This record gives sequence, C-alpha cells and structure tokens, in this order.
Amino acid sequence: MKKIFTTLLPLILIIPIILMAIFVTNKREPTLEVGIFAGSNWNVASEDSYRNIDDAIKEFKKIHPNVNVHYYSGIRRDDYSAWLSEKALKGDLPDVFFILNEDFNKYAELGLLLNLEKLIEKDPNISKDDYFESAYTSGTYLNKQLALPYEVNPNLMAINRTLLENNNIELPSSSWSWNDFIQVCREITQDVNNDNKIDTFGVSDLNWLDVTYTNGVTLFNDIGSTSNFNDPRVIESIQFMQRINSINDNQQLTQLDFDKGKVAFMPISFAKYRTYTAYPYKINKYLDYQWDFTTMPSGPSGDNISEMQSLLMAINVNSKNKALAFDLLKAFTHNFKIQEQIYKFSQGASALKKVANSDNIAEILLENMEENDMKYNNSLLYTIMDKSISPQKFKEYNECMAIAQQEIDDVISNEMDTSIALKKLQRIIQSKLDN
Repeated sequence: MKKIFTTLLPLILIIPIILMAIFVTNKREPTLEVGIFAGSNWNVASEDSYRNIDDAIKEFKKIHPNVNVHYYSGIRRDDYSAWLSEKALKGDLPDVFFILNEDFNKYAELGLLLNLEKLIEKDPNISKDDYFESAYTSGTYLNKQLALPYEVNPNLMAINRTLLENNNIELPSSSWSWNDFIQVCREITQDVNNDNKIDTFGVSDLNWLDVTYTNGVTLFNDIGSTSNFNDPRVIESIQFMQRINSINDNQQLTQLDFDKGKVAFMPISFAKYRTYTAYPYKINKYLDYQWDFTTMPSGPSGDNISEMQSLLMAINVNSKNKALAFDLLKAFTHNFKIQEQIYKFSQGASALKKVANSDNIAEILLENMEENDMKYNNSLLYTIMDKSISPQKFKEYNECMAIAQQEIDDVISNEMDTSIALKKLQRIIQSKLDN
C-alpha cells in the first residue's frame, strides 16, 4: 500500500496544478470572435479595409492584453449576409459583428442582438449624445438600442459647378428650397444646339423618398404600426417629383448623364462624392468639370434633410463575454483614433460628432482631391449629418417599401392623380401592417 501511495503521490500532486493551469489559462485568455467583411459597405473602392479593423483590435488589447480577438478574412461584402446567416443557424454568431442594413430588422426581430442600453447607461465614457442622432437611432429597433454605428454615409446634393457658372447661375445656398431648386432646373434645361433635343438637364437620380424627407414627413410611425402615404405632405412631395419629371421631358436620366457633364444636380452619397473627386478616379472617368456639394432643397413643410446610411455593429445576445464584447464594440465605434481613421481607410464618415468636427478631417479629405475641387466644406457636411434621417426600422419595412417604390414610380412616370393613387397605396400598406 505504501509503495502504491508513493507511486501515486506525484500524480496526486500534479493534477491540481494541471487543473489550476487550465483554469488560469481559460480565465486569462478568452477569445472574442469578430464578424467583418472585406471591402467597402458603400459600393466604392476601398484599398485597405482591414487596416482600421486591426488597429481597433490593437486599441482594445491595450486594455485587455490577455484577450484573443479572431476574425475570418476574405469574406466579401456580397457574401457576408449569407455567411452570417449560416453562423446564426448554427447558433455560432460572432461575439461582435457588422450587420448590414438589409439584415438588421431580421436579426433584431429574431432576438439575436444584445440590448446595449444598460451597458451604455453604466459606462461614464460613452453616451448617445456623442453620436449624430440619426446615426445612433439607426441601431434602434422598437425602442431598444441593439447596435452602434461604426461608419456612416450621408446623402449630399452634388453640383456641377462648371455647368451653373457657364449659364450665369449662382450656386445654391445650404438653406435653399424646392422653389429655388425647380427654378434652376428650368433655367438649365436647354436645347443648346437647336436640334429639338434637350442637351442639359437640371437633375438626375432624384428619388421620391429623398423628397419626402425634405418635406417634414416620415412614411410610418416609430414602431411601424401605421403608415402615412396619404398624408398631404407625401402627396405634395410626389406632385413635386412629377413637376421635375416634366421639366426633364420625362427622360430617365442616370449617373452616366451627370458624368458626361449634362446635368446640374445629382443626389449622391458622401462615399461616392469622395471617390468621384479623388485622383485617379476623376482622371479615369474624364470628368472635366468642377464639383461642389450642398444640402437637399427643403420642402414647404420641412427642412434641408438627407438620408444617412449606417454600417452597424452589434453584440451576439448569447456571447459568453458580454462585458469584453462591449469594450471591443466601443473600440470600433467610440474610439477617437479609430473613428478618425475611417476617413483614411474608408470612403465613409464617422458617426461621432467630435470626430466629424475635428480640424484634421478636412485636411484628410483634401489629400487626394483634384486641385480644382478643393473646396471641401467640413462645417456644411457636419450640418448635413446633424440634420440627417435614418431609414426606419421595423419587421415589415423592406417589404412595404418595395411595394411603395413600384407604385409611386408608376404614379410619377405616368402622371397619375397623386391623391387617388396614394390613398389606394395607403390601404394596401396599412393592410399589410395590420396583418
């Protein structure tokens, strides 16, 4: 017996040591998985999309050096939704992950996203007031804060400055109205060479939804239970679109027409504006005119409001390391350095007010601009973002808007009676919401 005990003693002594080592290792070195994709979220070129991701992880590891952070590289934006969906089906969502606009409502409705409100309330270093309001609320679903904005992309009104100047038309102010806009469109719409064909136009790619935003109306209430398609302000907005369409001689103008210098105005995302005015893209596209941007024109009942899209980041509701995941989320979405670097390594903008208002941002944005386009107005961009609106969030939103887009496009192009058509659309959409 003594011999057996002597033989087993080393083993008895070493087992607790091994178990303790395993415990300590697991405790000190948890691993967080991050879900990301390669390239830009805004359908523009992005040369170094992983740089800011890696730097955000480095910032996180300054606080948590013993936490491992892992992500899969090489997943394209177009494949990301399917990749994330497969992870969700397996119950294996990353701890922290990008969530696309088109997927947010689905994941929120399924209860897969952690409510961040208590974590934000308890943390003295972060507040919803740090973000532009529309950027912050883009991560809200049925009054729950389920995501934070990593990057935003506001809509601007691009201006062909050369075309206006050649026609002795002043550049519009940032407080211009529908009336100002339609007057310029009329003046610029011309048959220049007298061949009975219009050669220059006022606007291309103007969307009726952009117009409703500027007239002080949203199409649904906050929780998506009622719709407002027969609101007089919506009717007025669609009638305005019909007037614009008539001035354009009912021609369907596109970005290509703007590229050719034939069009004075075009709504464009900030990311595309940056791409268009940067070397070498502008040279490759042969854009031989000067650019500028301003706000969207305001309607009679509204303001100079633009839509702003957000690339959101969320936390898996089933993450085993929620506190660590929140710190990592903050490294991506609330760290000044990381948010400032968005302007270097992406074509979007920061959702943080203090970053967007930083003196460094204007310098960064001017670095690759063509000399003739170097009239970037950071205070104007800040104003646009501060007045912006985000797409509404509820389960049936995408389906309802697909129906509305088709119906309202028909109303505009076929010059239908707007009051009658929108009352009919209101019944269709409301019936879908009620069911």
